[in-house]
Order: sequence, then structure tokens, then C-alpha cells
Amino acid sequence: MCHSATTAQAKAGPSLKGLFNKAKLTSGQKPTEAAIRAKIDQGGLSMPKYKDVLTAKEKDDLVAYLKTI
Repeated sequence: MCHSATTAQAKAGPSLKGLFNKAKLTSGQKPTEAAIRAKIDQGGLSMPKYKDVLTAKEKDDLVAYLKTI
């Protein structure tokens, strides 16, 4: 609901379509698995932290999904 997965259009947050193919994230970092996992855990400006919300398996599944869109 906060990120688009099917278009490049931003919503409340940036589009996640082609995330791992982008030159850089909004933070300026390269879109590595480690950087994306850190963003999931730590959150961002208006993005909540998911460190204690998602299990390790759920985070693995989320990263795997992000690689497919």
C-alpha cells in the first residue's frame, strides 16, 4: 500500500519495481541485499521499523520477492 510493485510511480514511498536493478536507493546506497535488509529492519523517514515485526523467514521471503519485481 505504501510502495508500488508494478509501476515506477511513487506512492507514500518509492516504487519497488526493479529495486535490485536501480543505480541507488533513496538513501544513496547501492541496492544490495544487506542495504535492503537494513532498511526493512530500521525503517526510514515515514517507514516503520520491521526488525521485531517480521521473522527472519518472512524477511528472507520479502527480499526474495523484491528480487522478482
